[in-house]
Amino acid sequence: RSFDILRGFLPAGMTTQISWHTNLRQAWDKLSTLCHHPLEEVRDVADIIWKELKERYPHSFSHKLYEEQEAYRGDELMRHTYFSPKKFSMKFSSVSSIQKTSLRPYADLLKKRPVKTAIPFFLRSLGAFTFDFLLDFGSFRDLQRHRASIYQMPLLTTKFGFHPWYLSQLPEFLRKKANKLIELQTKAIKKVKASEEDRQYFVAMGFQVPCRFTFDLPALVYFIELRSGKLVHATLRPIAHAMHHVLKKTLPIVRLHTDLDLDDWDVRRGLQDIVKK
Repeated sequence: RSFDILRGFLPAGMTTQISWHTNLRQAWDKLSTLCHHPLEEVRDVADIIWKELKERYPHSFSHKLYEEQEAYRGDELMRHTYFSPKKFSMKFSSVSSIQKTSLRPYADLLKKRPVKTAIPFFLRSLGAFTFDFLLDFGSFRDLQRHRASIYQMPLLTTKFGFHPWYLSQLPEFLRKKANKLIELQTKAIKKVKASEEDRQYFVAMGFQVPCRFTFDLPALVYFIELRSGKLVHATLRPIAHAMHHVLKKTLPIVRLHTDLDLDDWDVRRGLQDIVKK
């Protein structure tokens, strides 16, 4: 619980670990864009991986690069790496392209679905929901792990303020110190002579970022049911609940097995990690 609270004060530039499982074709698809990423650190990692793959699999990674394609990736794609709208509502909002009538032939699949049972993938063709909301960067990192969703990486800044939950969990004497720290850090970050992309490394993970996520119906139901439980971080769980209410109001025919109980302390939250046995 202490880590859940204090993680909000860690800078986004904290070192972490990653692993990547992919095939050769998709590896190139990803590396071809990461080599032009705005962050030098990401470009360096992409170059190292690419060189290793060319040495190990020369037939798959020694193809010719075309100047026009590289220019496109380097100029146009780089400008759109991050989601950073000039105007963004502070309120949760959504739009949907799914029509109620399109679900009628599948009423039995949607009404009778048991708990922990996936909705058939072919229902992805019926449309999608798009949600706009603010979320602290720490919980955004949890949300982005849902591969079936469509989103842009948000630009981490101090523009949208610090998520109030982290402050509300502190005793009063620490809350005053935290507010002072946030104020000092915000001023200091603005003075850093660097691009907005590079300044992200100094911004604490409790600051909120603009999120725009699109889910087809199976992916949305999966996300809502997985992330609505009491073992989910306290800033992400309300987002899943908000999506639940939107889905039930828009498409009441869809049966949901959502945990809408009030938050509670549960020591099992401390076991929510990938650890070596």
